[in-house]
Amino acid sequence: MVKLIPLWSYPVIFQGSRELFLEVIINIVMMMPLGFLLPLATRLKTNSAVALFGFLFSLSIECSQFIFMKGWFEIDDMIHNTLGIVLGYMIYKKLKR
Repeated sequence: MVKLIPLWSYPVIFQGSRELFLEVIINIVMMMPLGFLLPLATRLKTNSAVALFGFLFSLSIECSQFIFMKGWFEIDDMIHNTLGIVLGYMIYKKLKR
C-alpha cells in the first residue's frame, strides 16, 4: 500500500476528517522529542543536517512499513515526521539561548 501524492491529506482534512487531522498532529508531535534530543546525542547542529536526518529517518520508517506490510508508505507521513523533528530542534535552539 503506497500513497505517493504529497499533501493528499489536507483536502480530506478540510472536508472535515477529524481522524486524519489527529493522525497528522500525532505524526508531528511524536517526532518532536527526537528533534529536541538529536543535538544532545549527535554532532548534528545545523537546520539542514537535522532536516536531512529527519527525512532519512522518516524514509526508513516508511520503507520498513512497506517491506513488512505493516501500514502505508505515505509521502505525507514523511513530510509530517520530518516537520516534527525540525520543530523539536527549533524548540531546543530556542531553549538553549
